[in-house]
Amino acid sequence: AVDARLYGQGHACGSCFKIAYDGTPGTDPARPGSHIVKVVDSGSAMTFDCQLEAFRHITGSHTGIFDIWYKPVPCQTSGRGPRATVIDAGHYMYGRVIFS
Repeated sequence: AVDARLYGQGHACGSCFKIAYDGTPGTDPARPGSHIVKVVDSGSAMTFDCQLEAFRHITGSHTGIFDIWYKPVPCQTSGRGPRATVIDAGHYMYGRVIFS
């Protein structure tokens, strides 16, 4: 998820960003890293609120707040058409799915 400013009333939905962390001390131990993420939602209190797997790629940590830099990048596509990824199907009444 991204904050309302970056989301731009939906204009950023589907956009990709490279997020990088340079190792500057944050709230938790971490290491420098980067990852490309796709914007699929808004509502973050900070600029980005990443899924745990992406967060680990960027910081090597499970939790924390870190200063990052980011820039828009082209989205990589597989050329195989649309794909649905089930993120959470642990409840019989709802689930989370990302379509890409």
